[in-house]
Amino acid sequence: MFAMKLNRSDRVVLITFKGTLTPLDFRQIDHVAPVIILAEGDCHTIFDFTGVTSVALPAKFLAARSRKRQFCPGFQRVFVIARDDLVSALSLFSAGQKTIGENLPARVDTLDQAFAHLGCSANSFRPLDVADIAAEASEESSAS
Repeated sequence: MFAMKLNRSDRVVLITFKGTLTPLDFRQIDHVAPVIILAEGDCHTIFDFTGVTSVALPAKFLAARSRKRQFCPGFQRVFVIARDDLVSALSLFSAGQKTIGENLPARVDTLDQAFAHLGCSANSFRPLDVADIAAEASEESSAS
């Protein structure tokens, strides 16, 4: 499960994960990200994994995911990770990203460090309604 927030002035999307991290989380992000990018333009992204209580990401999924291009080329991705199992997953992901020539995501321990890395403020983020965005994405794909 995840929630999304947007800081329009600094062009940063914050994705906050909670509970068990599964491939479904990433499939849902893949579904809504193009709609956000269409509406807001390319953005930096903070992936906050500090609320993750368990990880259910098969190695095969991670390997495939690591070979995908990032949604916003030239923009930074920052991973906030405090769990050892996620550090291992990030290592696998980064290795795959490196093989396809992508810029590697930065890794920090806290959300405050992520904000500092991108030079933005926590107070500037506003919630995005992921359900509404997903519905809009479904309508657009049905119309095509």
